[in-house]
Amino acid sequence: MFRVSVLVFGLCLFGQTALCQEVTDGSTGTITPQELAALVASLPNFLKDPESARLSKLHLDPDNQDYVCGFLNAKNGFGGYVGDQPFRYGLKNGMLITDMNTPC
Repeated sequence: MFRVSVLVFGLCLFGQTALCQEVTDGSTGTITPQELAALVASLPNFLKDPESARLSKLHLDPDNQDYVCGFLNAKNGFGGYVGDQPFRYGLKNGMLITDMNTPC
């Protein structure tokens, strides 16, 4: 177990950002590992500090299964967390939308 922890910690230090994000409420059971991996891999394209990302309440959009919805909390340019923001991620188009009016 110690070796695995050291390996993950080491990968986080050396730029493998996909392993550093955190799902804070265990809601990954509602989406597949491939869908979670696609979402996490897209975060560096949209966030100033993608390694700080905290995801919660993940689920597929009940009206359109091509979208993962949930809440995202990440650090801003000043280093402070901004608070949970609703998001919608398109599995087919790779777009991440954070908006209070996100329809999920």
